[in-house]
Amino acid sequence: MEELSHIWIGCFNEKAPNDYFDENYSEDDDTPISKFVGEQGETWVDHDFFEIVWLDNIESIDNLVENLSPKSKDIVLSKIKELNIEKGNLLITLPKDEIETPRSVNNENYNLYYLGLFDNTYEEKTLEEWIKEAEQGNSESQAILGGLYILPPPDKFDIIDYDKAEYWLLKASENGETSTYNRLFHLYNDKSEKHYDSKKAFYWIEKAAQVGWRTDQSYCAKMYENGDGVVQNNILAMKWHFLNLCQYDSDILDHTISELKAKMSNNEIEKAIKLAMEWIDDKKYNPEYFTYNRNPLK
Repeated sequence: MEELSHIWIGCFNEKAPNDYFDENYSEDDDTPISKFVGEQGETWVDHDFFEIVWLDNIESIDNLVENLSPKSKDIVLSKIKELNIEKGNLLITLPKDEIETPRSVNNENYNLYYLGLFDNTYEEKTLEEWIKEAEQGNSESQAILGGLYILPPPDKFDIIDYDKAEYWLLKASENGETSTYNRLFHLYNDKSEKHYDSKKAFYWIEKAAQVGWRTDQSYCAKMYENGDGVVQNNILAMKWHFLNLCQYDSDILDHTISELKAKMSNNEIEKAIKLAMEWIDDKKYNPEYFTYNRNPLK
């Protein structure tokens, strides 16, 4: 099952934008969803399809590409050598059809090198083989199979089946596959599908937020703020907005937090900060993410 992906290598210094991949929603359809998307000449890309590897420091390229599939790794390294790229701290993979004219970007604070299209398939297996492994209890195969029933390769759209997707994603989650949480959220959050259930959508997005994924923390915050699938709670909304902004600087989030603060008492804001810091402490995370460190509520 071939999976062609665009691949970029990046070298971002400490002055590079921390909100490069932040999703900024606007009523203007011509406004790019993120800085990365805009610099690729597009206005919209589904950020759920991104695979992004960030390193804390600019390091050897070998450390960035170690998790690429065997099919693509050697070819990618050859291309990197051809471009004379020795170090980096960012690797991006994105399915072929998401961007029409991918490109390199040169900026005084960062360089993004487009390497080309590569087959990033980890294992070539038929749908029947994935089903067999899933039925044998392999949780990773269950998660992959569930995802395939929602988002198959372009030549396999006839296998889309949300009932089967739900079954296998739930099986995989029961077996400890946290990667299913976001997919289950989207399955239950799609109002055009019969599986739409805002309470279930919230349940899974909060589990994803607890894992620590930034985008999911943002979704969770908005659901708490709007009372979508859960009892409206500004304190918990602020907690997740806070944790989101601890990781990435974003003017959009600053504005969101300012608006929410205006609806809250000082005591409520203090409770939100306390809950957020308890989460950081429980996860043993340093509140400094990607060289960015401040209290966004001050």
